[in-house]
Amino acid sequence: MWTSSSSSMSLSPPSPYTATAVAANPRTMEEVWKDINLAADLRHSSSRGMIFQDFFARDPPPAGGGGVPSPPPPPLQLPTMLTLSSLLLQQQQQHPPIPSPERHSGGDRKHKRMIKNRESAARSRARKQAYTNELELEVAHLLEENAKLKKQQQQLYNAAAAENRKRKPLHRTSSAPF
Repeated sequence: MWTSSSSSMSLSPPSPYTATAVAANPRTMEEVWKDINLAADLRHSSSRGMIFQDFFARDPPPAGGGGVPSPPPPPLQLPTMLTLSSLLLQQQQQHPPIPSPERHSGGDRKHKRMIKNRESAARSRARKQAYTNELELEVAHLLEENAKLKKQQQQLYNAAAAENRKRKPLHRTSSAPF
């Protein structure tokens, strides 16, 4: 309810809980929450199971068209976050949400990322194994080539030694007399 003084308006709705009342009556959070929910249930008992679209779509009450002026309407209480959250909670209990793929996208993203990481690790291991196999083949080929070259070197050495043995030592056959 909005109150107005002589020329200024108070922008805050009146609260049934004043600072002195709260300080004088310490209550637990559960008691306060129960009182809020009970008050919300009593206020909204006529619109049970109604959503905002239904509330705004329904026909307005007929206007009194007689000569008798109608009494002033009761003060309009704007819905607070507590009443809205309690209504939302009631609606969720009555109509459980349908699981959609978007709701589980966080878990799906984690699962997909985990799978991608595993596949990447498998590819990395495969590359490493292929590189290791290639190096082992190259080592085996180089060992064979080294053995072949050593054998050739030994054959050349033996051939050179045999040729040196066939030559006769140099002797002077005719030399100048001194």
